[in-house]
Amino acid sequence: MKPFWIAQNPIVTLDFDGCLGDPFVPKLKLIKDWFGVNATPEQTRKSGFLALMKQLGSKENYDTFMTRLNEELIMEFEVQPYCLEMLKKLHTEGYRFAVITSREDESKKAMERFLAKHYKGIIDYAHHTNELSSGKSKAGFVAKLKSRIHLDDDLYKLEAIAGLPVELFYLRNRGNAHMPLPANYKGRVIEIKDWRQFYQEIIRIKLMHEAICKANEWENKWSNVSKIFKFWKEDEQRAEQLIKQYTKEAA
Repeated sequence: MKPFWIAQNPIVTLDFDGCLGDPFVPKLKLIKDWFGVNATPEQTRKSGFLALMKQLGSKENYDTFMTRLNEELIMEFEVQPYCLEMLKKLHTEGYRFAVITSREDESKKAMERFLAKHYKGIIDYAHHTNELSSGKSKAGFVAKLKSRIHLDDDLYKLEAIAGLPVELFYLRNRGNAHMPLPANYKGRVIEIKDWRQFYQEIIRIKLMHEAICKANEWENKWSNVSKIFKFWKEDEQRAEQLIKQYTKEAA
Protein backbone atom coordinates (compact mmCIF):
# COMPACT_ATOMS: atom_id res chain seq x y z
CA MET A 1 0.00 0.00 0.00
CA LYS A 2 1.31 3.42 -0.93
CA PRO A 3 1.98 6.08 1.75
CA PHE A 4 -0.82 8.64 2.22
CA TRP A 5 1.13 11.35 0.40
CA ILE A 6 1.40 9.36 -2.88
CA ALA A 7 -1.61 9.48 -5.21
CA GLN A 8 -3.28 6.40 -6.62
CA ASN A 9 -3.47 6.54 -10.45
CA PRO A 10 -3.72 10.30 -11.14
CA ILE A 11 -5.88 11.22 -14.14
CA VAL A 12 -4.55 13.21 -17.10
CA THR A 13 -7.00 14.49 -19.71
CA LEU A 14 -5.89 15.17 -23.28
CA ASP A 15 -7.22 16.90 -26.36
CA PHE A 16 -7.04 14.92 -29.59
CA ASP A 17 -6.57 17.26 -32.55
CA GLY A 18 -3.10 18.77 -32.51
CA CYS A 19 -2.03 16.70 -29.50
CA LEU A 20 -2.60 12.96 -29.88
CA GLY A 21 -3.26 13.24 -33.61
CA ASP A 22 -1.48 15.97 -35.54
CA PRO A 23 -3.50 16.98 -38.63
CA PHE A 24 -1.01 19.57 -39.91
CA VAL A 25 0.34 17.66 -42.94
CA PRO A 26 -3.05 16.16 -43.96
CA LYS A 27 -4.58 19.65 -43.77
CA LEU A 28 -1.92 21.04 -46.08
CA LYS A 29 -2.51 18.13 -48.44
CA LEU A 30 -6.28 18.59 -48.52
CA ILE A 31 -6.09 22.35 -49.04
CA LYS A 32 -3.66 21.78 -51.90
CA ASP A 33 -5.81 19.07 -53.51
CA TRP A 34 -9.09 20.94 -53.03
CA PHE A 35 -8.12 24.53 -53.73
CA GLY A 36 -4.72 24.31 -55.45
CA VAL A 37 -3.10 26.46 -52.76
CA ASN A 38 0.07 25.91 -50.73
CA ALA A 39 -1.34 26.89 -47.33
CA THR A 40 0.58 28.60 -44.55
CA PRO A 41 0.51 27.23 -40.97
CA GLU A 42 -1.95 29.99 -40.05
CA GLN A 43 -4.34 28.80 -42.75
CA THR A 44 -4.56 25.29 -41.29
CA ARG A 45 -6.43 26.71 -38.27
CA LYS A 46 -10.06 27.80 -38.38
CA SER A 47 -9.63 31.59 -38.49
CA GLY A 48 -6.86 31.41 -41.10
CA PHE A 49 -8.80 28.87 -43.19
CA LEU A 50 -11.88 31.09 -43.27
CA ALA A 51 -9.74 34.07 -44.27
CA LEU A 52 -8.26 31.97 -47.09
CA MET A 53 -11.73 30.97 -48.29
CA LYS A 54 -12.75 34.63 -48.38
CA GLN A 55 -9.59 35.44 -50.33
CA LEU A 56 -10.35 32.66 -52.82
CA GLY A 57 -14.00 33.61 -53.09
CA SER A 58 -15.05 30.17 -51.85
CA LYS A 59 -18.13 29.47 -49.73
CA GLU A 60 -16.65 26.34 -48.16
CA ASN A 61 -16.76 26.44 -44.36
CA TYR A 62 -14.38 24.94 -41.80
CA ASP A 63 -16.82 22.26 -40.63
CA THR A 64 -17.13 20.91 -44.18
CA PHE A 65 -13.37 20.97 -44.53
CA MET A 66 -12.89 19.06 -41.27
CA THR A 67 -15.58 16.50 -42.20
CA ARG A 68 -13.77 15.73 -45.44
CA LEU A 69 -10.42 15.64 -43.64
CA ASN A 70 -11.76 13.07 -41.16
CA GLU A 71 -13.42 10.96 -43.81
CA GLU A 72 -10.44 10.83 -46.16
CA LEU A 73 -7.27 11.44 -44.19
CA ILE A 74 -7.77 10.64 -40.48
CA MET A 75 -5.32 7.74 -40.58
CA GLU A 76 -2.69 10.06 -42.04
CA PHE A 77 -2.72 12.20 -38.90
CA GLU A 78 0.71 11.99 -37.28
CA VAL A 79 1.74 10.88 -33.80
CA GLN A 80 4.19 13.52 -32.66
CA PRO A 81 7.78 12.55 -31.75
CA TYR A 82 8.16 11.04 -28.26
CA CYS A 83 4.38 11.13 -27.64
CA LEU A 84 3.81 7.39 -27.49
CA GLU A 85 7.06 6.76 -25.63
CA MET A 86 6.28 9.30 -22.89
CA LEU A 87 2.64 8.24 -22.48
CA LYS A 88 3.68 4.60 -22.15
CA LYS A 89 6.20 5.59 -19.52
CA LEU A 90 3.65 7.60 -17.56
CA HIS A 91 1.10 4.79 -17.85
CA THR A 92 3.63 2.35 -16.43
CA GLU A 93 4.19 4.77 -13.55
CA GLY A 94 0.49 4.74 -12.69
CA TYR A 95 -1.04 7.58 -14.67
CA ARG A 96 -4.32 7.08 -16.49
CA PHE A 97 -5.48 9.02 -19.54
CA ALA A 98 -8.77 10.10 -21.06
CA VAL A 99 -9.47 12.08 -24.23
CA ILE A 100 -11.97 14.94 -24.08
CA THR A 101 -13.08 16.13 -27.49
CA SER A 102 -15.78 18.18 -29.19
CA ARG A 103 -15.84 15.65 -32.04
CA GLU A 104 -19.14 13.87 -32.51
CA ASP A 105 -20.79 11.22 -34.65
CA GLU A 106 -18.64 10.09 -37.59
CA SER A 107 -15.85 12.46 -36.62
CA LYS A 108 -15.62 10.86 -33.17
CA LYS A 109 -15.69 7.36 -34.70
CA ALA A 110 -12.81 8.32 -36.99
CA MET A 111 -10.83 9.54 -34.00
CA GLU A 112 -11.53 6.31 -32.13
CA ARG A 113 -10.13 4.29 -35.05
CA PHE A 114 -6.94 6.35 -34.87
CA LEU A 115 -6.69 5.89 -31.10
CA ALA A 116 -7.24 2.14 -31.40
CA LYS A 117 -4.42 1.88 -33.92
CA HIS A 118 -1.83 3.99 -32.10
CA TYR A 119 -2.78 4.12 -28.40
CA LYS A 120 -4.48 0.82 -27.60
CA GLY A 121 -3.84 -0.18 -23.98
CA ILE A 122 -2.73 3.33 -23.04
CA ILE A 123 -5.79 5.44 -23.83
CA ASP A 124 -9.03 3.51 -23.57
CA TYR A 125 -11.49 6.33 -22.92
CA ALA A 126 -12.64 9.09 -25.25
CA HIS A 127 -15.42 11.43 -24.17
CA HIS A 128 -17.41 13.86 -26.27
CA THR A 129 -18.33 16.96 -24.29
CA ASN A 130 -22.05 16.63 -25.07
CA GLU A 131 -22.10 13.32 -23.17
CA LEU A 132 -21.96 15.30 -19.92
CA SER A 133 -25.46 15.52 -18.46
CA SER A 134 -24.99 19.01 -17.02
CA GLY A 135 -22.95 21.83 -18.46
CA LYS A 136 -21.81 19.94 -21.57
CA SER A 137 -18.44 21.69 -21.42
CA LYS A 138 -14.85 20.56 -21.50
CA ALA A 139 -14.36 22.12 -18.06
CA GLY A 140 -17.28 20.10 -16.72
CA PHE A 141 -15.79 16.89 -18.06
CA VAL A 142 -12.34 17.68 -16.67
CA ALA A 143 -13.93 18.11 -13.24
CA LYS A 144 -16.13 15.01 -13.63
CA LEU A 145 -13.14 12.83 -14.49
CA LYS A 146 -11.15 14.29 -11.56
CA SER A 147 -8.28 15.26 -13.80
CA ARG A 148 -5.19 16.86 -12.24
CA ILE A 149 -3.60 17.78 -15.58
CA HIS A 150 -5.06 18.80 -18.93
CA LEU A 151 -3.22 19.14 -22.25
CA ASP A 152 -4.46 21.13 -25.25
CA ASP A 153 -3.04 23.01 -28.21
CA ASP A 154 -5.82 25.63 -28.11
CA LEU A 155 -5.51 28.52 -25.64
CA TYR A 156 -9.22 29.32 -25.87
CA LYS A 157 -10.07 25.82 -24.65
CA LEU A 158 -7.53 26.06 -21.84
CA GLU A 159 -8.96 29.39 -20.76
CA ALA A 160 -12.33 27.70 -20.23
CA ILE A 161 -10.72 25.34 -17.69
CA ALA A 162 -8.58 27.94 -15.90
CA GLY A 163 -10.99 28.21 -12.95
CA LEU A 164 -10.40 24.58 -11.95
CA PRO A 165 -7.54 23.34 -9.71
CA VAL A 166 -5.95 21.66 -12.73
CA GLU A 167 -2.47 22.12 -14.16
CA LEU A 168 -2.87 23.37 -17.73
CA PHE A 169 -0.45 22.48 -20.52
CA TYR A 170 -0.24 24.26 -23.87
CA LEU A 171 1.42 22.05 -26.47
CA ARG A 172 3.27 23.85 -29.21
CA ASN A 173 3.04 22.33 -32.68
CA ARG A 174 3.38 23.36 -36.31
CA GLY A 175 -0.15 24.69 -36.41
CA ASN A 176 0.17 27.12 -33.49
CA ALA A 177 3.90 27.94 -33.53
CA HIS A 178 3.12 31.38 -35.01
CA MET A 179 0.81 32.34 -32.13
CA PRO A 180 2.49 34.15 -29.20
CA LEU A 181 1.49 33.25 -25.65
CA PRO A 182 -0.40 36.25 -24.19
CA ALA A 183 1.14 37.71 -21.03
CA ASN A 184 -1.98 36.99 -18.98
CA TYR A 185 -1.56 33.23 -19.57
CA LYS A 186 1.96 33.09 -18.19
CA GLY A 187 2.03 31.60 -14.73
CA ARG A 188 -1.27 29.79 -15.26
CA VAL A 189 -0.47 27.82 -18.42
CA ILE A 190 2.64 25.67 -18.80
CA GLU A 191 3.93 26.04 -22.35
CA ILE A 192 5.69 22.93 -23.66
CA LYS A 193 7.56 22.32 -26.89
CA ASP A 194 7.36 18.50 -26.99
CA TRP A 195 6.26 15.36 -25.17
CA ARG A 196 9.56 14.89 -23.36
CA GLN A 197 9.01 18.20 -21.63
CA PHE A 198 5.43 17.15 -20.86
CA TYR A 199 6.77 14.09 -19.05
CA GLN A 200 9.31 16.12 -17.09
CA GLU A 201 6.73 18.66 -15.99
CA ILE A 202 4.27 15.96 -14.92
CA ILE A 203 6.92 14.34 -12.74
CA ARG A 204 7.68 17.72 -11.17
CA ILE A 205 3.96 18.21 -10.41
CA LYS A 206 3.80 14.70 -8.95
CA LEU A 207 6.72 15.40 -6.62
CA MET A 208 5.32 18.77 -5.62
CA HIS A 209 1.93 17.30 -4.72
CA GLU A 210 3.63 14.57 -2.70
CA ALA A 211 5.88 17.05 -0.88
CA ILE A 212 2.94 19.32 0.01
CA CYS A 213 0.80 16.42 1.21
CA LYS A 214 3.54 14.88 3.30
CA ALA A 215 4.42 18.19 4.96
CA ASN A 216 0.78 19.02 5.73
CA GLU A 217 -0.26 15.44 6.55
CA TRP A 218 -2.92 15.49 3.82
CA GLU A 219 -3.96 12.40 1.92
CA ASN A 220 -3.00 12.82 -1.73
CA LYS A 221 -6.44 12.26 -3.24
CA TRP A 222 -8.82 14.17 -5.48
CA SER A 223 -10.87 15.67 -2.64
CA ASN A 224 -7.71 17.43 -1.43
CA VAL A 225 -6.47 18.63 -4.81
CA SER A 226 -8.03 22.10 -4.41
CA LYS A 227 -6.11 22.83 -1.23
CA ILE A 228 -2.89 21.30 -2.63
CA PHE A 229 -3.26 23.57 -5.65
CA LYS A 230 -4.05 26.60 -3.46
CA PHE A 231 -1.09 25.95 -1.14
CA TRP A 232 1.31 25.78 -4.09
CA LYS A 233 0.02 28.87 -5.89
CA GLU A 234 -0.29 31.05 -2.80
CA ASP A 235 3.15 30.29 -1.37
CA GLU A 236 5.42 29.20 -4.20
CA GLN A 237 8.58 29.88 -2.22
CA ARG A 238 7.46 27.57 0.59
CA ALA A 239 6.38 24.94 -1.95
CA GLU A 240 9.82 25.05 -3.61
CA GLN A 241 11.45 24.53 -0.22
CA LEU A 242 9.22 21.52 0.44
CA ILE A 243 10.00 19.83 -2.88
CA LYS A 244 13.75 20.33 -2.34
CA GLN A 245 13.47 18.75 1.10
CA TYR A 246 11.26 15.95 -0.20
CA THR A 247 13.55 15.01 -3.11
CA LYS A 248 16.58 15.17 -0.84
CA GLU A 249 14.97 12.75 1.64
CA ALA A 250 13.97 10.41 -1.20
CA ALA A 251 17.47 10.34 -2.70
